[in-house]
Amino acid sequence: MVKVNFNGAIFSTQSSASLGMVVRDQAGLVLATLSQKIPMPTSVETVEVIAARRALEFAKELGFERIMVEGDFEIIIKTIREKTLLSSVLGHILEDIHVLSGSFSSISFHHIKRMGNCVAHRLARRSFCNPLLVWMEEVPPDIVDVYNHDLSFMHE
Repeated sequence: MVKVNFNGAIFSTQSSASLGMVVRDQAGLVLATLSQKIPMPTSVETVEVIAARRALEFAKELGFERIMVEGDFEIIIKTIREKTLLSSVLGHILEDIHVLSGSFSSISFHHIKRMGNCVAHRLARRSFCNPLLVWMEEVPPDIVDVYNHDLSFMHE
């Protein structure tokens, strides 16, 4: 089982948005991270739903079968779990999430507080300069302090 944390960020002054995600093993060690710039969507909710979908795609690309997905936007996590709003503006993205979910042998979605999602948040905030960056078994050097802080809470 791996844990995939995701987050989205909007840069309104640059008319763009970004996604950040981190995949960790059960001990909290990083297996992969991603930071990706995307065109500006219509809302914060859309960015978060796109980030959730990209987190599933990333986990699938890496070959993971059993995942726990965590995000800090409670309404989006609830919508994904309850399979609601499929007829909304976000419906096609939510449907993609449900289809992708079927490709995992085990999947669950959980809401966490922003403090528990700091690494994914920082990854999302750093992508305004680069369209797509992926790191395997590490975090970018400018995020190591956030990761170490986060890891210390996991082992208390």
